[in-house]
Amino acid sequence: MAASLRHVFWALMIILLGVYLAHEAGHLQAERAMVDQRSAALQTLTAHRAQLEGGLNASLYLTSGLASLIGVDGGMDANRFILLADNLIGSNPHVLNIGLAPGNTTRTVHPLAANEEALGLHYPDSADQWATVQRAIDQRRAVVVGPVRLAHGGFVVINRIPVFMLRGPQAGTYWGMVSSVIDFDALLESAGLTDASNDYRFALRGRDGKGGEGAVFWGDPSLFFEPHASLEIRLPEGSWVLGVIPREGWVTTSSWETDAFRIGATLAFIIAILAFLLLRKQESVSHLAMHDSLTELLNRRAFDGRLEEAMARQKRHGGSFALLHLDLDGFKPINDQLGHAAGDQALRILSTRLRAVLRRDDVVARLGGDEFGILLQGPDSSVVEMAEKVAEKVLLAISLPIRLDGELARVSASIGIAACPDHGCDEDALMRLADQAMYEAKESGKACWRVVGAAKVENERAAHPQGHPLPG
Repeated sequence: MAASLRHVFWALMIILLGVYLAHEAGHLQAERAMVDQRSAALQTLTAHRAQLEGGLNASLYLTSGLASLIGVDGGMDANRFILLADNLIGSNPHVLNIGLAPGNTTRTVHPLAANEEALGLHYPDSADQWATVQRAIDQRRAVVVGPVRLAHGGFVVINRIPVFMLRGPQAGTYWGMVSSVIDFDALLESAGLTDASNDYRFALRGRDGKGGEGAVFWGDPSLFFEPHASLEIRLPEGSWVLGVIPREGWVTTSSWETDAFRIGATLAFIIAILAFLLLRKQESVSHLAMHDSLTELLNRRAFDGRLEEAMARQKRHGGSFALLHLDLDGFKPINDQLGHAAGDQALRILSTRLRAVLRRDDVVARLGGDEFGILLQGPDSSVVEMAEKVAEKVLLAISLPIRLDGELARVSASIGIAACPDHGCDEDALMRLADQAMYEAKESGKACWRVVGAAKVENERAAHPQGHPLPG
């Protein structure tokens, strides 16, 4: 039973180990797939970021030359501005209009159509616009505003460039503001971010150039609260953050991972079953090699091994043990009159009785036919005395009637006792001495025991209970 439990335990360990290894293999593959997904997402993101950043920067820096020219000349008349602005807008389809605001009041816008209401706007009077204008003046650099929703729909980015006098007595004096309005929706479209057939979803955050701390101004805001890849888009002052996520989401469990786990678990189960059967077979073979198939007691080979171990243990550590050689008396008539099946049954019954009267650590074996051997580990000074008491118990247990095919049969036994170190500690010699003592017991009338070299025979015949002993 204990061996079977060990086999089940090791089979379960194999299954658990196999499942664990399959899970780890699948997990590693899933991680690799995740890395591949992120790498692909970053490649896509890099391409779109380059397109968006390139288009934006081209639009932003378009008017920087105009601002420098005004700074050098100390101003610009309307006709010249219209000529230059018209040329600049014509070279970049994303720029919707350009305006000049000397002294922070918008005086000229090109094209004027649909932008008339911007004329005369004094920035300090508009709280929303003044904050960014003031920041551009204070920092003496361009500021990107927005994206801002237009009243008639769509989004635009406003680029404000502060102009300072570059020469003359007023060098360094603030002149005013050059502003350009850039079509944000057209920028997104040219960068391929609005293509519905794209395998990825995008979002932008960092309104007014505030980067990762800024608000989401385009795309699904929840994207930035999920695992995502992102890259920064540099502005003249500040930045935006472009985030990306696969349209169908990240694949966290690949089919390979599922298949690997299923295959690994199945293989582990098959291996565990095969290992269990192999261990059971090995145990069965080992058991058959060391046990008597009829009585399930140890066989002669196993008994010799235990005797050899007892000898070696005595030589290393001292101590003592007794060897009992037992031969049944009156067993042959059972075979002759009731048949060999009855004889086999009698041997099984007697083997059970032997195990019952012996201690757990005592060794009992069927040496062949109707012969049995017993090894008793005992105290140094009284091992022979202990063996005599055990012999009495054995004789009594064997003498009890045996019911075979409705009849009561009875046998007895002759027992020879030899002890180590009392009678020597050579294995073969001790077996011969015990065998001789057993024959002396038979010659003394059977149903008794005899110790090697004893002066008299202790003849403890068991009383015959009621029944019909077989003759012989």
